[in-house]
Amino acid sequence: MHLLDLPNEVFIKIFSYLGFDDIFNLMLVSSFFYNIFEYAVFRRSRPRMKTLFIENNSDHQPEGTYFFHIELYEPINPTSSKSTIKMHNVTPDVIDMILRNLTIDDLFFVSIQVKNEKNMFDIINKYFKSDMKIQNLVLNILEDCDCESFERLFQKFKNAQELIIYRLSFKSMKNDFKLPNFDELTDLLLNGKLADDFFEKRFIDHCIINSPKLMEMGIFCKPFHCYSPVIDLIAIRPWNFTMCDGSTHKIHYFKLKLLRDHTMSYIDRRNAMEFFCFCVRKHFNYAVLNINANVQGFQYCNTCHNEKHLFVSFL
Repeated sequence: MHLLDLPNEVFIKIFSYLGFDDIFNLMLVSSFFYNIFEYAVFRRSRPRMKTLFIENNSDHQPEGTYFFHIELYEPINPTSSKSTIKMHNVTPDVIDMILRNLTIDDLFFVSIQVKNEKNMFDIINKYFKSDMKIQNLVLNILEDCDCESFERLFQKFKNAQELIIYRLSFKSMKNDFKLPNFDELTDLLLNGKLADDFFEKRFIDHCIINSPKLMEMGIFCKPFHCYSPVIDLIAIRPWNFTMCDGSTHKIHYFKLKLLRDHTMSYIDRRNAMEFFCFCVRKHFNYAVLNINANVQGFQYCNTCHNEKHLFVSFL
């Protein structure tokens, strides 16, 4: 059996016996294994990476190590059927070595869930290109990560199609933090705390205004009544409602999902939803609060004569 055809568990076990802090120690401990891994595995074919998962925020994760998992679009090399690499408690140097020998241009899924981080942002930033595409991106940045190193990396995510953010936490948030224009973004879910209230508002407004393909947005950072101003931004954005090429198949719609506040009384919650309906009615000819306590606004486009729809649901 070829070494590279060994099961993942055996492959990982080999790594666990190699005591190294950086890539040079790895070469000293096992130059033979290093050569196999560095040259035979990657340099001949530079396989394309499909998915990337990096995480160090588990309570059981030893300090300075990561859980690292990647999938490839094709086997590691022509003589192997292996197309995944999965490692526990791996050091940044090994991750650096692996990423260095991959082709990274069009990714299906990326998940970065880290805390107290700078070095890993810098490593990823070396190999992610500014024009690369990412279909699904998950970010969970915890416990005061370095803002400047993340800002540089964040620019590489401008072509993400679906973005989920659980949290962004930084040592000190820059007021001039540069946000990319997400030109390909269709779905955005904000599922937790974004640095501070100023950055949260700025990020939401920026995505609504500067993401021409954005059609669905979920905001679960705070209860829904905190976000009535976004209705105005969504309703006047040109991408969905005021720009039309006259096509008979043109669809104008936007779906907004907000967090229902179960601590409010029924009357207060109903009044808040009625206020949302009022906000929608300012921009649409028709606006209704339906039996499922969702708000829907619609009217006809003057150019293509199809209906324009804004859906607001409370989850």
